[in-house]
Amino acid sequence: MTDLSTTLHEAKIKSVLLIDDAYDSAPTPGDLAIDDDEWTAFFDDITSEDIATIKSFYPNYDEVDGDDLINEAEFVEQLWMHRSDIRTELVSPLFERYEFDTNQDIEFLSPVIDQLKELGLECSTSGRSVDTETISAELIIIDLFLSSAQTDTDMDLSISILKRIIDARSKNPPLIILTSRNNRLETESSYFRDNAGLFESGFRFIPKNELSKPKFTRILSRLARHYTDTLKLSNFVYAWEKGLISASQRTTSLLRRLNISDFSQINQLLLKEEGEAIGNYLVDTFDNVLKHEVERERSIIDAAINLNELDLENYPPPNVTGSSDLQELVHKLLYIGPERLELKQEEGPVVHFGDLLSLSNLEEAGEQISDTFVLFSQRVEPSNILLVVTPACDLQRAGSKNILLLVGSPIELTSDNWDKKSTKERTPIFYKKDDDKKYWVKWDLKHIETISHSELKSLLQEKTVNNIGRMRESYALELQQLLLSDIGRVGQIATMPGTFNVGVNIYLVGSEDQKFFSIAEGLEGTCFVNKDRVKKLVLPEEICEEICSKLAEVDIDSVSEHSKERLDLVVNSDELLVLLEAGIDIPSGTGLTQIKSLRQLNGNQPLILGYITKGVTNNTVGRREALNCGVVIEIIDNQ
Repeated sequence: MTDLSTTLHEAKIKSVLLIDDAYDSAPTPGDLAIDDDEWTAFFDDITSEDIATIKSFYPNYDEVDGDDLINEAEFVEQLWMHRSDIRTELVSPLFERYEFDTNQDIEFLSPVIDQLKELGLECSTSGRSVDTETISAELIIIDLFLSSAQTDTDMDLSISILKRIIDARSKNPPLIILTSRNNRLETESSYFRDNAGLFESGFRFIPKNELSKPKFTRILSRLARHYTDTLKLSNFVYAWEKGLISASQRTTSLLRRLNISDFSQINQLLLKEEGEAIGNYLVDTFDNVLKHEVERERSIIDAAINLNELDLENYPPPNVTGSSDLQELVHKLLYIGPERLELKQEEGPVVHFGDLLSLSNLEEAGEQISDTFVLFSQRVEPSNILLVVTPACDLQRAGSKNILLLVGSPIELTSDNWDKKSTKERTPIFYKKDDDKKYWVKWDLKHIETISHSELKSLLQEKTVNNIGRMRESYALELQQLLLSDIGRVGQIATMPGTFNVGVNIYLVGSEDQKFFSIAEGLEGTCFVNKDRVKKLVLPEEICEEICSKLAEVDIDSVSEHSKERLDLVVNSDELLVLLEAGIDIPSGTGLTQIKSLRQLNGNQPLILGYITKGVTNNTVGRREALNCGVVIEIIDNQ
């Protein structure tokens, strides 16, 4: 407890706010929305004496229909406040479920408040009426459903309240712990996080019945350790959002200074000769102007400089199963937005530099197909992708008789083929229309096609050839340079790591015949793959917790005598937990690879905690291996 108090103090976390409908003084009509039968019984059993009692605190009783009364907030509140004045057998069934739920919530939350106070934190509570403008607590514990009925609308209320709090303090948002007694907590947590605008490093969820368990203190510790970095990230996003608005305004101001007369001069002196439309030109020009304005935004640069100080060697584990789709970011770096392709003129070039083309199958092409397409399809497979690599000026002015096309093959993307160093002629990510799978493109520098401007225009018009995207100029240029020669290549932004879902099984060495036996199967993790094909297993926090719990429940007598000492270290220290949260390197081949502690104890070599492997089922280990075998982690490729 002392260590956690120190961690919280060092992170400058001083106060906590608990937001829960259990702290409301009275129920709302929404709290009783699922109690239709009880409302029916209430109105069926009510007597004239009961009505007289109710009218003493709610005079408008006779003026409102029964169906409307149950939706009147004042009526429900007064009925609750004066329930002791009404016959018990009439009013108790109406509030019975609500009272049970509220009392259960209080039973879960009260010990937590005591625990937080012991840690030196100032605690306050609130119901649904929250003054979002004045909240300064560094930590907020909030209920997923701010209503006893626990409907989707109640979750939206919780999100709305939290968004207002965060919007009021965008530069220093609070840490958030989401809780609920509803079993939808885990499945709805990612929706809640994304819609409330929260960073994963500053967000955790935990069922209410686990708030008094050690897991809660571990969550507090994680949030506190990474609070400073979370604030840096929040400041960057805040600076980016505000700076982008400022940069956009300056760019728009420049654009407004241009009049139609300016457009006319630009067209006559430049674009007409180039065969370029004014709309295309302005979008291209002011894309770059906006980029310049963003780059000169001081607040963005300062916030980015602070991001350089992030502790990326000691990062928190993912909080939700799965991972950010980094491939999507790579895709947006590589390709122009698809709507941009619609900005074209009738008399302009047939295609642009960097355009990606695909062919229809002969069977799907229809009856009206040209001889050109038949000949073309004999040289190019329908699955192929064609990249336009003719210089842009030749395309614009039809300066070349034929259009030069580089042929590539899309290959389904997996963790094993992401960013292969041995293949330079590749594009790391490609999406096919109406296909959920991801692909990479292998370009064949030995396969080049040419086609005339008129022939390609005809094929595009008859839709036997389709324009399916456009690479950004710098990336298309690099492929063009590879095609022409292997010198003078254009350097690019380093490709982000790839992310792939994997299955994880956990084994121990049994006391009989040194055979492996499973303690957890079918867990979900994420495999990160970098440009050097180094793979790292990253597990979400809930899986880390599940593994620790499973290990703690193991009957030590079921484990091999040779493994007991090492298993005891794994169970009774945080060595494995620290490793799981930081990520473990995945071996490239089969067999057992040692899992070593990140820390050197007493100056000695790092301890071996167990093994990681791609296949252990029904395997056994020898005595020497068993001595180091606290735990075995098996990776299953989910591709």
